Amino acid sequence: MNGQKRRLYLSRALKLMSLIVVFASLFVLLSEFLPSQEPDEVIAIPITILRENSVINTQWDGLPVMVILRSDQTIASLDSHAAALRDPDSDRSTQPDGARNAWRSLRPEIFVAIALGTDLRCPIKPRFEGEQLQGFVDQCRGWRYDAAGRVFDAQDALRNLRVPPYRITEEQILIGAQ
Repeated sequence: MNGQKRRLYLSRALKLMSLIVVFASLFVLLSEFLPSQEPDEVIAIPITILRENSVINTQWDGLPVMVILRSDQTIASLDSHAAALRDPDSDRSTQPDGARNAWRSLRPEIFVAIALGTDLRCPIKPRFEGEQLQGFVDQCRGWRYDAAGRVFDAQDALRNLRVPPYRITEEQILIGAQ
C-alpha cells in the first residue's frame, strides 16, 4: 500500500507541474498579443540645450534615447535617398502618429529615437561627415540608418529606428508624453 500511495502522490504532482507549465506557456504566448502599457515616466529635455547636429543622450523606460537638433542641410537631404531605403514611409516602424512623415519627427529639426538597433538591440551611434549629420550606425554589425532613423536597403535590419512617444512644448521635449 505504501508504494501505491507514493505512485498516486507522484502522479498528482506530475499533473500539477504539467498544468503549471501549460498555464505559464499560455500566459507568455498571449502576452505577446496584448498591447503593452505605456510607462508613466516622462523625461524633460530643455530645448535651449540643443545645438545643431549635436546629440543629447538620456534614458527613458530603461532604454537609451538620443535627441538631435538637425540642420536645414540634413533635413533637405532626407528626400534625396528614399529609393535606397527599406521602409522609406515607415509603414513597418514604430513612431508616434504625428511623426509619420519623411523626417519621422513632430518638428523637422528635432529628432528623437531609441538608440538601439531594431534587430539585435545593439547601440546606435550618430554618423557625421565633418559637422554634418549623415545618419546612424549600428555598433555591432555596422548597419546604417539615415538621419531620420530609416534603415537602408540590402541590410538585415528590417525596421527603422524606434521613435518613442514624445511631445514638444515651447520650452522642452517631453519623452514619454503623448
